[in-house]
Amino acid sequence: MRKILLAVFFVLCVSVNTFADGKLPRYLIDGCFFNELPSGMSNENRMTITLSDQDGNHIWAIKGVKLTDEQKRKAVKKEDVPNADFWIKLAKDREWLIEMNKANSMSKKHNIAEGDTIGQFSVKDVDGHVWDNASTKGHALVLNFWYIGCGPCIKEMPEISKWKDECPDVNFLAVTYNSFDEIKNIVKRQNFSFTQIADNKTLWEMFNVFQTPTTILIDKDGVVRKVTIGTNDYKLQEMLKAIKEVSAAR
Repeated sequence: MRKILLAVFFVLCVSVNTFADGKLPRYLIDGCFFNELPSGMSNENRMTITLSDQDGNHIWAIKGVKLTDEQKRKAVKKEDVPNADFWIKLAKDREWLIEMNKANSMSKKHNIAEGDTIGQFSVKDVDGHVWDNASTKGHALVLNFWYIGCGPCIKEMPEISKWKDECPDVNFLAVTYNSFDEIKNIVKRQNFSFTQIADNKTLWEMFNVFQTPTTILIDKDGVVRKVTIGTNDYKLQEMLKAIKEVSAAR
């Protein structure tokens, strides 16, 4: 009997220390963290979103579920979850992206396409400089949309940063809905030389971007010349070729 009690005590200690040692829970539901799905949770209107951080850690955020007080009492304590506020904000941002796409689909708003003329915009970079139609007119403009949970976005950063050296007359803006504090280490580590527009959703909504990375090339008159969704060597080469052609055009 004593051996059984000791074994149970050991298992409980391991379970408690799982979070103390920095291991992430598996689920984020209604603002609460869980290692297992709460019992009695409804399957109706449930949507699962995979969240990732820059280190490759994952949490499944389950959207469309309202937990009871009893279920919430069984959640992992927020203070025991590494970077809990980061995961909660990331889940909200991803939900916003999904809702934006759904709303645009219902209103039949199309994605930005080659040949479209961009609308009026005004955003600030992380240094406080304002970028708008007037400040970008007369120069080609490249917009690269990314977020910190997008592995392909981060992987391509060193390569697309070389574009600035090859096309010095072009304005290169990287656009993310993450805050500067969230992106600064990635930008530094990847030597990402694009001007950073952080904590911004205006351009995402304006260009109806919901997949990343998305890179958009706009000519000197504000006309979209190329849109690339996703990344690979061929896509990067084709975009660079288009940037050079647009930049050289009179």
